Order: sequence, then C-alpha cells, then structure tokens
Amino acid sequence: MSTPMSTPTPRPPASSGRFVPPRRRNRVDTVVGVIGVIGRIFVVAGVMLLFFTAYLLWGTGVYTKQQQSHFKAQIGANPIVSDKAIAEGKIPAARPTKAPKLGDPLFSIKVPKIGLDTIVVEGVGVDELKKGPGLFPDCATKETSECVSGAKYPGENGNVAISGHRTTYGAPFFRLNELKKGDVIDFVSGRARYRYRVREQKIVDPVGGFQEVEQAGRTELTLTSCHPRFSAAQRLVIKANFEGSSLVAAGPSGQGPQRSAAPPVIPTDVIVLGSVAIASALASLGLSKRYRWTAAYVALGIVGAAGLWVGVFPRVLSLMPENF
Repeated sequence: MSTPMSTPTPRPPASSGRFVPPRRRNRVDTVVGVIGVIGRIFVVAGVMLLFFTAYLLWGTGVYTKQQQSHFKAQIGANPIVSDKAIAEGKIPAARPTKAPKLGDPLFSIKVPKIGLDTIVVEGVGVDELKKGPGLFPDCATKETSECVSGAKYPGENGNVAISGHRTTYGAPFFRLNELKKGDVIDFVSGRARYRYRVREQKIVDPVGGFQEVEQAGRTELTLTSCHPRFSAAQRLVIKANFEGSSLVAAGPSGQGPQRSAAPPVIPTDVIVLGSVAIASALASLGLSKRYRWTAAYVALGIVGAAGLWVGVFPRVLSLMPENF
C-alpha cells in the first residue's frame, strides 16, 4: 500500500546572519524635505493672494452695484434740485435743504472721457465709500474724523471735495489718471447740471492729499484717490475750475409712490460660494473610495475659499485706506 506524497513545506531563505540597520536620513534629504514644505507654503500663499485679488476686483463690487441701483431710483424720484426750484429760471446750488446723513445719495457725477456715471454719497468713511464716491462732509455738522471745514456742494463758491475708490468697490476712479487739462466733469441733480473743467493733475503724499481738499479761496472741484493702483503710498489729485450751471433734458419721470428703504440683501457671491461649498461637501461623502481623498480635498478647498471670501477678506480690506 502506497502512502500519498506530501507537499514539502517551503523553507525561509537562509539569513546571511548580518544586521542591516535602517537607512538614516542624511543632510541632503533633510534640506530637500524643508524645501518641499516651504514650496507648499508658497503655493498656498500664492493661491490665497490670487483669490484675494479676485475678491478686490470683483467681489467688493457686488455690494456697490446693489447700492447704486437703489440710489439711482431714489434720486431720480427726489433730486436735490427739483423742477420747482428752477421754475424761476435760476439754478440753485446742489445743496440739500436738510442736512443729509452719512451714506445718503446726493447727485450724479459724469465724466465722459473715462466713462464714469455714478452716484455720489455724503461722507468719505469706510462704509460710505463702499456705496460710491463720497463728498467730504462739514466738520461742523458731522461727527466724523473724515471731514473738512466749510464743505461745499456743486454750484457753490468754494472747493467741492470728493474721494473715491480706485481698485475696489466698483473702482469708480480707476481711470482718474487719464484726465487731462480741459476735460469735462459734470454733476447732475434733476435737470440741473454743474460743469467743471480740469485744470491740473498732481500726485501728492497722503498728508498733502488731505490739504488739497481743504478750502483754498477758489471755486473749484477736487477729486482724490489712492495712487498708484493697488497701493496707498500716494494720492492722485484732480483739480477743476467751475464753469457754470445749466439745464439738461428731463429724465424719466420720478412721479409715483416713494420707494421704501431696500431691505438687507445677502450678497450674491456669498450665496453662490455657500451653495457650492455645501454641494461639494455632500458630494464628497457619496463618492467611491477611489476618489474619496480627492473629493475631500476639493470640498475642503472650496469651503476654505468661501470662508476666506466671506469671513477673512472683508476684514483685511477694512484695514486698508478708505479710497484704496
């Protein structure tokens, strides 16, 4: 009777008997690792700066556009200079009969050469300039540090001083540097137009920029903004002489019920980014194991970007000069 053949058990390879120590990291490996970490930090910083630039150029303008749309309807229905005020053939200055509050819309500024047509508001603080170019208020009537003594309105004898953003919040003064001697700057309230003609352009330091908006015994206009673009190191100043006032064609009728103050509006960028972040986070949970880490990184990236856009960038921007 034959016995079945058994399968021989494999033997482990014979050991050489020598101890092999683990490989030690040398200095080159350490330096390469440090450089890799620094490189990742720079990549993340670069992405954040790129995203912050997009926020400056586009994101901040969402709020300004909403405010300007509301203001145009408001001053169209109730301009400072009404038809009744000019019925006798004399055009009064564009000074409100009742002292306006900070942030209230005043009149339009129109500069054909640079395509500017926007609403000027009362005040040049951070909150006011988010809505549009601002007229320096009178220190005697406004409790604010951003004011001048004896502030003037278009059509009055004296210096009409206005400041505006150059790169953020709609950047109304982005092309201000293109104005040359002889260019026209108009202010319009109802059917009244006040024309100024550029006299000179100058670049001054921030202290000199504030001195330019003070009264200097001339009937003129002063426009100021930060210079150069994306910097607050200097101030760009445009000086213009008053040429006179005239009437313009009547615009759309302002008759009808008065619009109430617009309710608070959630900026569109907040809604879009929040929706994308939530959708990405939920989608990452349902993906297969093959893509789960990629999906998780993408979702975290979008959520982090939304947090920067909504919670961090506005606070960083608030530290910058008012007319940046």
